[in-house]
Amino acid sequence: MKHMAFILSMGIVGALIGWLTNVAALKLLFRPQQAYAVPLIGWRIQGLIPKRQRDMAVAIGDIVSTDLLTGNDIAQSLSRPEIKERIASKVASHVQERVLVKIPPFIPRNIQIATLEYIGKSLRAEVINFLDNSQNIIKDQWDIAREIKQIVEDKIMALDLNRLEEMVTRLAKEELKHIEVIGGVLGFIIGIAQGLIAIFLR
Repeated sequence: MKHMAFILSMGIVGALIGWLTNVAALKLLFRPQQAYAVPLIGWRIQGLIPKRQRDMAVAIGDIVSTDLLTGNDIAQSLSRPEIKERIASKVASHVQERVLVKIPPFIPRNIQIATLEYIGKSLRAEVINFLDNSQNIIKDQWDIAREIKQIVEDKIMALDLNRLEEMVTRLAKEELKHIEVIGGVLGFIIGIAQGLIAIFLR
């Protein structure tokens, strides 16, 4: 009975240590956000994600620009009829609004309307014609890839780390809990094993 209590207590202690270790490890992914120098030792401690944010931004930028979104993808998207129509309509509407502001008020209303309609119709046709040749527009794939890569890198570097931590925690809540529980279970098993070994070696 005494041995059973000892083995069980070792298991409980091991479970507690395993659980706390995994909880701390998960926290250390994001904390501390700024590098912290440990007094006397001289070690610098910083969360993995804050420390490697630049490396992550570069790696993700490479993946997005080479595997997920290329110049050809953009050209194909721009060549879709519904996309061309939407872009042409927005450009025409924007220019019509700007022109309307500039037209002198003494010009008759019917002439203003006719002018705006002509401008809108012409612009829509020109924009659609322009987008019909999007494959020729996006000729230099490397330039497009570099631009996409830079945009992705800038976006990741601009991410607020507190917000990022909150998002990851919310999205992977169940998985993170499983990691904590697994730490406790493994710690319990190791504790039991240590208890058995300690009794056996007595």
